[in-house]
Amino acid sequence: MSGTTLTTVAAPGTGTVDTSGSYNVDTGLASTADIQDSSTTPITVSVNEAVGVDLTVCFLEGTRLLGLYGDIAVEDMEPGDRLITDSGAMRPVKWVGRRTIDATRHPRPETVWPIRIEAGAIDHGLPDRTLYLSPDHALFIDGCLIPAKILINGRSIVQEPRDRISYFHVELETHDILLAESLPVESYLETGNRNFFENSGAAMVLHPHMAQAQRRAEGCAPFLESGDVVTRIRDRLLDRLSKLRQTQDYRLGAVTDQGALPVTMVDSRTYRIDLIQPGANVVLISSAMVPAEHDAASRDRRRLGLDIASLEVETAGGSRTIKLDEPNLRSGWHNDEDTHRWTNGEALIPSSLLEGGQALVIRLNAVVPYAADPAAERDAARVADLVMVRQMSALRRLGLLE
Repeated sequence: MSGTTLTTVAAPGTGTVDTSGSYNVDTGLASTADIQDSSTTPITVSVNEAVGVDLTVCFLEGTRLLGLYGDIAVEDMEPGDRLITDSGAMRPVKWVGRRTIDATRHPRPETVWPIRIEAGAIDHGLPDRTLYLSPDHALFIDGCLIPAKILINGRSIVQEPRDRISYFHVELETHDILLAESLPVESYLETGNRNFFENSGAAMVLHPHMAQAQRRAEGCAPFLESGDVVTRIRDRLLDRLSKLRQTQDYRLGAVTDQGALPVTMVDSRTYRIDLIQPGANVVLISSAMVPAEHDAASRDRRRLGLDIASLEVETAGGSRTIKLDEPNLRSGWHNDEDTHRWTNGEALIPSSLLEGGQALVIRLNAVVPYAADPAAERDAARVADLVMVRQMSALRRLGLLE
């Protein structure tokens, strides 16, 4: 019908409508289509699954759930298998959904990369071995359901980028708490995304329930993403990391497509980089931290490297300042904050800003704590190798190396 609007929500995507009334959807992106065709032919929706999907409550392949006769790997689970819940009840599996995702083609891969929870990260023996969950899969802690992504601390709970991911959903007759690697976590709750699974047998749902609102309304426990309770739990998990050392070592390095540049520490907040490769772009490499992974009350998930107060280029005729709000400082730089500017740990300074320079002097605004790398203390040579690998990786991402 002319003037009809078709909107996709939970199976979102880019869409096109042809004159025969068909509508093609690329999952992963929101879309609204204004259908101007005057034909009364029913609309057919087809889905391009290559773009990727966002999944909510998923176990990574290999995860073990406690069953009546011991642990069962999710990929081996079948409807009718009996699982033991956190309350001690025995409940049959209703359905097991599965989906393999090519994260390299997903428009927002961070929404599907798994969260790795190390053994003992939540409490003693919880989980009893490393557990991988989808970012929105909720853990049952202190009587509440909290998404795994909210608990990331950069050390014992981290997001792990992967190119290819095989996820599984486990559904019971009603929402409940299962034991995955001994850790209480939620089962699958139908929120309109069943059709995203390879074995769902369901038709495309264009107007599903809003997933998070439904989880709050129909979940077996309160669903929380923020607030005092979440902050208290995050604080407790961070306290478990208190024995892990922190460092104020920036591990500052500078590299071009021709190799590393000499870096000299002038004082605790000033560094001098010799520009021995004229005409080359320079990448500043450093340690980095995420504020939300060090402060339970913070929701700042920026990756912060160097907090730079000033950049000065020394030339044969004197020196000149590179302004922190310089438009050409883009890749690897966060927004200018008037008196200082953060890098993300891999910041590019274009050669045009270094023209005629013999050295670059960097003055830092603040000293921040970074998580100490135990390997750095055990094997300095190995760390040097890792730094070089990281530098080369940064150059490739920035397009400076083939």
